[in-house]
Amino acid sequence: MLRKRFMDTAVADVLRAAEGGALVGSATLALCVIDYLAYLRPPGDTDTESYKSIVADYLSLIDPRYDPDQIFAWRCAMVHTYAEAKALARANLRGFLMRHRDRQFHLTRVEPPGLLVSVDIFVADVVWAAHKLLIDVDGDPNVEARAESLMIVSSGMDLVFGHAEARFAEMTYESMHHALREFDSPKPDLRRLREDLASIYPANEDSTHSPPTSGWMQ
Repeated sequence: MLRKRFMDTAVADVLRAAEGGALVGSATLALCVIDYLAYLRPPGDTDTESYKSIVADYLSLIDPRYDPDQIFAWRCAMVHTYAEAKALARANLRGFLMRHRDRQFHLTRVEPPGLLVSVDIFVADVVWAAHKLLIDVDGDPNVEARAESLMIVSSGMDLVFGHAEARFAEMTYESMHHALREFDSPKPDLRRLREDLASIYPANEDSTHSPPTSGWMQ
């Protein structure tokens, strides 16, 4: 039931943020989901290494342009300062730019070096990474033990630690959020997941020229 518990809380919250108009917030929450996945896996020597290993082992398999150092640097900037971060310089980045529903923009290389992200694609890829990792650790008693500390929503606005197995066993993924319906399929597909995720982000009249949300440092 860990997989459904995680999807219903940490993952679905990202999608609720996007659907509510918090587009940058959805990116920040997705970056935090990688932290949560790193917590579930056997820990590395440092939290930083654990985080980067999730990017390397899962996101980079989706798209090799996902650089662990750069994604970690973006995470530090978004989570800690909402601005610049020392990690950006260490990753050889001048800054980052975010758009949505712009496939050609996503992870494009630019000079001076910067990270360009189409948020809906990034969020879909993080959701897919969570899906794959939770399959990989299924049945691992150490992971299940760590998962006991994960917070879940029990009812209404009450936040508790622990879980109700029967509740999650009965839930479909679509009931958690309609954009997760792909995981109710016997053969989930990343392309279809990306399409469903994109649908909850507002359309751009011309995504090629849509104004980016900027985290660029001059």
